[in-house]
Amino acid sequence: MDPGLIPVFNPPVDGGAFQLTGAALLNNAEKLEELADEAGFEALTRFTDMREVPEDFEGTPEELDAVLGEWSEWFDSEWGIEAASALMELMQKKPSLSRKLDEPQTVEAELQELVRVLKLGIASGAEFRLEVGVQT
Repeated sequence: MDPGLIPVFNPPVDGGAFQLTGAALLNNAEKLEELADEAGFEALTRFTDMREVPEDFEGTPEELDAVLGEWSEWFDSEWGIEAASALMELMQKKPSLSRKLDEPQTVEAELQELVRVLKLGIASGAEFRLEVGVQT
């Protein structure tokens, strides 16, 4: 299974498992960031680990944690909903922008799923972040 960009909650949320792979979000992360930047709203990458990886690093994510220290930042689930909703609204208002994406329908479905689970996060009082991983 391909890795994807998936939400993780702190504390864990009952029913908060992301039901899609997040692969389309991961594969389009740079393009989605450009769209968000151009439109003037928060990009989804804001909720990921944005620390600089050393140029000569070639190890595993676990080895990177040993080099950089474990990442401990969490975000308000409402912020994630705002970012995902703004992207969906932009894609609906300007369909030409969707054509810049690989698998735009899958991107939209994954954004909708992200909003769904982030609402569960809000109801549970959980914070979130987006991580690259494989949904089990």
